[in-house]
Amino acid sequence: MFIKSGCKINLGLQIVEKRPDGYHNINSVFLPVMWQDIIELIVIPEQNKPIVLKTSGIKIDTDPQFNTIYKLLTLLKQNYAIPPLYVHLHKCIPMGAGLGGGSANAAEVLKYLKNHFLSTLTDTEALILLSKIGSDCVFFWNTEPAIIRGTGSQCHTFSISLKGYFLVLIYPHLNISTAWAYSQCVPKPAEIDIADILSKPLNTWKDVLHNDFEAPVFKAYPLLDQIKQNLYKKGAVYASMSGSGSTMYGIFNEIPDLSEFAMYSCFTQTLQ
Repeated sequence: MFIKSGCKINLGLQIVEKRPDGYHNINSVFLPVMWQDIIELIVIPEQNKPIVLKTSGIKIDTDPQFNTIYKLLTLLKQNYAIPPLYVHLHKCIPMGAGLGGGSANAAEVLKYLKNHFLSTLTDTEALILLSKIGSDCVFFWNTEPAIIRGTGSQCHTFSISLKGYFLVLIYPHLNISTAWAYSQCVPKPAEIDIADILSKPLNTWKDVLHNDFEAPVFKAYPLLDQIKQNLYKKGAVYASMSGSGSTMYGIFNEIPDLSEFAMYSCFTQTLQ
């Protein structure tokens, strides 16, 4: 069985508070993106086999045990009857890029297992499982535009239409640690709630819709600020960094000439 697994961008990101447990409360809106990984799942006939996870595509340097799919299957085996599985992840979505590709991987595998082997698993139980893997995982259970609050697991559908616009993603081959990015930020209450900002026309977002990670991350990686300014020079109605970076994106009325970004990984999509 082959599964397609997408990603997301952040429309704004407000870091509003540091919690006693060391995590941060945020406000953001996640927008699904069709840049996709491919996951192959094969049931292994022999019982009591260990989890087998192979990867291809973009090289993954971390131990497989830190992979979100591996962590999900390990957690499931402790509480549910699932068959031994061979998993092949073909990685196309860059890591450390603010796109949540790994979170999507775990959610899509759980959807498949629920439909084929875990029919009694409720949505509530599934969301609890995913929140243990990572906060962003919860969003990918439904994969609709959503407003995200708290540590990222408070996820509610958010009505927004960008039909007719084009999305351009630029990944400049930089891997940014989310933990490091948070350590560089000073949380502050939001001056304007993100839902209010996004209820206004797209052409009003530039001066009021901000990603709080940008200031410290741009200071350390000025290339990202340069890419953002170049996206505006090419006619972007709105441009920003996704999550803690390093992917930059622009929303355009028409797809621009991307030749100057040819040395980077680029992705374009028509928005709905």
